[in-house]
Amino acid sequence: MCYQEPNYFRQIEISNPENNCNFKILEKNYFRHLKKAEIRIELEKKVSENEIRWLAEKISDEIFRKAENIYMFYYLKTDQNQDFAYATSHSLDGKIEVNINDW
Repeated sequence: MCYQEPNYFRQIEISNPENNCNFKILEKNYFRHLKKAEIRIELEKKVSENEIRWLAEKISDEIFRKAENIYMFYYLKTDQNQDFAYATSHSLDGKIEVNINDW
């Protein structure tokens, strides 16, 4: 089970049998006139590309249902410097693209 930490955003419960992880939404923006959304997420640990894709689908379906383009940035809790995302996923017109920057 993955849980979003409680805050003023809607809490979502995510069950993924592949791995257990915790995440926290750091920032969420929705630009209604552009039907565009951005979200920054802190992950407790590294996860696989399949898990990022799965989480991106849940975010698209449960948080940003009306957005046509969603830009998702994932940061590791253990990273000292969070200037660069550990992974990104973008939902562009319903197609999800995932990139893991595992340097």
